[in-house]
Amino acid sequence: MMTRIFSTRFCFTVCLLLLSMTVVACGVKPDKVDPPPGSQDTVFPSTYPRP
Repeated sequence: MMTRIFSTRFCFTVCLLLLSMTVVACGVKPDKVDPPPGSQDTVFPSTYPRP
């Protein structure tokens, strides 16, 4: 009897967590995302020796 109550409660909790994760994953996403400050200052490696 106790194991049935435990398994029912466990199953309900797992289902509730899965449902809540799917609802949270469907949040509103912005149309445009700006790059973080300082990302334009990135210097990439150049050829060696420098001409």
